Amino acid sequence: NALVLDMQDATGVELDKTYIRFNNNAANTFENRDGGKMLNEYAIYTLTPDNRLLAIDSRPEPTQESIIPLGVQSAVAKSFVLKASEFALPIGIEAYLKDNFLNIETKIASTTFEYAFSTTTNAASSGASRFQLVFNKSKAVLPIVSVFSVSLSPNPVKDQLTIAYNNPEQGNAVVRISNGAGQVVKTIQLGKQQQGNEKVSMKGMVNGVYNVELTIGKERITKQVVKH
Repeated sequence: NALVLDMQDATGVELDKTYIRFNNNAANTFENRDGGKMLNEYAIYTLTPDNRLLAIDSRPEPTQESIIPLGVQSAVAKSFVLKASEFALPIGIEAYLKDNFLNIETKIASTTFEYAFSTTTNAASSGASRFQLVFNKSKAVLPIVSVFSVSLSPNPVKDQLTIAYNNPEQGNAVVRISNGAGQVVKTIQLGKQQQGNEKVSMKGMVNGVYNVELTIGKERITKQVVKH
C-alpha cells in the first residue's frame, strides 16, 4: 500500500525520492511511523498538517478525498522529472498529481507515470506549495468505451515532435505549447479533427520542459516534453 515518487534530472539521474504509505492505524500528523526529511540541494518531500517535512509519510486510507502537499527543493533553475518507481495503492484508491504552479492535474495510474517540470526564478515554482498529491476513494467503476488519448514522440525531442491523438468525437482541434513559466510559445489551429498525427517543429526553442496542450471540442489533455 505505497506510492514512491523519484525526483530525477532531465538526463535520468536520481536526485531524491519520497514514500507515501497507507495504514489505517496511522495518523495524518507526524508519528513514529513517519520519517523526517532533511533538505539537500535537490529534494522532494511531503508536508503534514502540523508542518513536518517527511521523506516517509504514513497516512490512513482516504474515505473520500485526501490532499497531501508535495514540496520540491532546488537551489537553481533546473528541469526535473517525477517518476512513480512503486505504485501499489489499496483497491479503489485513485491518485493524482496537481501542479499548483501550472494548474495541471495528472492521474498516477502505474509505474509508467512520468511528469516533467522546471524550477525557475519564480519563487512559486519550488517550495512546499508547488505540488499536491490528491487521493480519491473511487466510486463504482463504469466501463470505458472510448477515451481521448494523446502521445508525444520522441521525448526528449530535438527538432521535430509528433503528436498522435484519438478522440471519440470530432471537434475543433488546437495545439498550444507553453514553456516552464506558463508562456504560450506556439499555437496551431488544426481545424475539425478526431484522430491523426501532427508534426510540430521545435527548432529555435530553448532547451527545457514544455507543456503540450491539445484541445478537441470540449476535451483537453496536457502532456510534458523535454527539449534538448
